[in-house]
Amino acid sequence: MHHFIVASIPGGYENDCFRDFMYQCGDEDCISIYEVCNGIPDCANGEDEVNCPDCRPPMEKCKNSSRCFGPWERCNGWPICEDFTDELNCECKDDQFQCTNGRCIDESHSVCNHYDDCGDNSDEDNCGKIDCDLRC
Repeated sequence: MHHFIVASIPGGYENDCFRDFMYQCGDEDCISIYEVCNGIPDCANGEDEVNCPDCRPPMEKCKNSSRCFGPWERCNGWPICEDFTDELNCECKDDQFQCTNGRCIDESHSVCNHYDDCGDNSDEDNCGKIDCDLRC
């Protein structure tokens, strides 16, 4: 009954776990086949909840793809969704910078570093002009 789900997840059957009853996580831990795509991350890296056919609570769907992400991945500074759905409209922590698009990024390493970390370049606005000599 759940074979179509496991076959769509890399490594689903190519493992040392019991073939019809278990799924092997990337770290080689085995979980029950019924724990795959149940909305609860059972593998250490949450891979058992990635690329599932639908997003069951507490999982949320990326706006422009079929990928799902969990509440533990929302607003953590590491985008799961290509469109940054999981990093938008977040309440930033004290050590984070709030981008104009709503994304939160690490303030100490990402603001005014000559790289568009926000995706809307707001982390590079108001940085001032750098006067260069031969060292630039």
